[in-house]
Amino acid sequence: MAIVNDLAASTQKSLSSNGTKSPITESKASVALTRSSTSKALLDSTSPLLLGHRGSRAESVENMPAALIYACTLQRRGLAGIEFDVQLSADGQLLIFHDDTLVRLGQRQARLDQLTLAEIRRIRLFNEPILALNDLLTYPLALPAQPSLTLYQAMMDFAHIELEIKTHERTSYTMLIRALEDSLIEKGIANLPIVLTSFDTTLLNLLHHHPILSKLPRGLLCETPHEMAELSHTAQRLSCRQVGVHYPLINASVIKQCHAAQLSISAWTVNERVDAANLSGLGVDVLITDYPAAFLKFM
Repeated sequence: MAIVNDLAASTQKSLSSNGTKSPITESKASVALTRSSTSKALLDSTSPLLLGHRGSRAESVENMPAALIYACTLQRRGLAGIEFDVQLSADGQLLIFHDDTLVRLGQRQARLDQLTLAEIRRIRLFNEPILALNDLLTYPLALPAQPSLTLYQAMMDFAHIELEIKTHERTSYTMLIRALEDSLIEKGIANLPIVLTSFDTTLLNLLHHHPILSKLPRGLLCETPHEMAELSHTAQRLSCRQVGVHYPLINASVIKQCHAAQLSISAWTVNERVDAANLSGLGVDVLITDYPAAFLKFM
């Protein structure tokens, strides 16, 4: 309890420079300590965990409620978890969406960071709403066998969730950190087995130095050969416990180097069986695929 008291006190000091009470209280601060990192468990595992990319991207519309619900139904078949994306709305709410515009999925010229949550709620893509991260707490799974279960409750049964935080040149880091505090700490979504991942080293550095969010496991994402040269060093400097790498860049040397640095390694996006088998043989810790149901047939 002393640790939680220290966290709450330091957070109130850092967030309340004007003397007003911090929105993060002692009881909320304890949320950040309820989930320890899965890094050691991943490193000790003999086979990789399988995650559905953006819920189940090739088997449902990515990041939409149906994709998340479908992935949850695959738990009983062995799906270990999911990966999905969040980014800011104009009024500082975290939206479960990959692109920063609605062009690709909605065929409309609109940027998410120019729309408020209320405006987002009026949009339907493929007859589905775009969820805010906080909506996981109340959005119904709507399955006959579990009519009252929410998405959040169903996700509690996953072993590993990778929450990618999207940023761009217009991102307000102050607003983003506040939104993460609200969703993860105040609302308690940090109780899920979440690793916060990002390509953005500025964001990861801010999380590293945050009095409470720093307690949540983080992962550095990488997609270019140039970034690979300093991958493990950069991840360690930012106190990340995981790296997520575009799978063609992964080889035995990369895995050896990451594991030597006590970094678990997540491979994305693996959609061919032969690639999955090769990566498993090399010792990768997590496989992320657009085809979770199809992969479960042979894994």
